[in-house]
Amino acid sequence: MNTQTGTREYLIDELVEMRQRIAGLEKADTERKRAEEELEKHRKHLEELVNKRTAELQKEITKRKRVEEQLKELSITDDLTGLYNRRRFYETLESEVQRTLRYGQSFSLIMLDLDEFNEYNDRFGHTSGDIVLKSFANALKSTLRKSDISFRYGGDEFAIILPVTDANRAKKIIERVRAKWVQKTESQYPILEAPLGFSAGIAQFPEDAATADGLLFLANSAHYHIKR
Repeated sequence: MNTQTGTREYLIDELVEMRQRIAGLEKADTERKRAEEELEKHRKHLEELVNKRTAELQKEITKRKRVEEQLKELSITDDLTGLYNRRRFYETLESEVQRTLRYGQSFSLIMLDLDEFNEYNDRFGHTSGDIVLKSFANALKSTLRKSDISFRYGGDEFAIILPVTDANRAKKIIERVRAKWVQKTESQYPILEAPLGFSAGIAQFPEDAATADGLLFLANSAHYHIKR
């Protein structure tokens, strides 16, 4: 009887101990799950922070690139007329020379300025002169082909690069610009006794010159000859 009692008590103790171990394991498992949930929560939070910061950085990079592009565009654009400036002219002229040499096609360069523009400035003032320059630039933009590139070379001087265009075709384009400009001046400046005209010189590459500098010299020479 005592043996049975001792065995029963032993089994009871073992059962209690087993239950305690199970309870401990369950508690440990619960704590482990809670820890895993906390870790997952932190992971998601960190992921959200990383994604948010990545998006912010990407936005900043895009904005910076846009600002850089705008600054670059401003550095090669004439403030008054919105045409490309002289710096851009030299870059484009050399680039067009290299492209022509590579592919074997001709292009034309036109140098021009407004006739009696200084007299107009003296008579009506520089503010009115600026309006005329902007109006002439708009006439170029609205008349030239998409492939043609116009520049304000300085003062009332302008330059036009006509890719894949010979001198004869360039003359026709100039006459189209002239007709557009006469129409503009007659409607916008009726007080003038005669519409403001312009003179233009044309040179063709590579037929007239072997270098960009040579082409510019010949176009300017042709322009000054016509001015006389």
